Amino acid sequence: MIKLLSGRRFLVVEDEILVLMMIEDMLGDLGCESVISAATIEKAIALIEA
Repeated sequence: MIKLLSGRRFLVVEDEILVLMMIEDMLGDLGCESVISAATIEKAIALIEA
């Protein structure tokens, strides 16, 4: 079966760990290659710049 998001990479910005885990699971089920997470906007910006 072809996954909808096969090969894609995502950055999720979420400060609630349970919500973040649920989002990561859903994206993985849809075929994401990798999911990177950040709890704050500042951390997300640093990850994007790196």
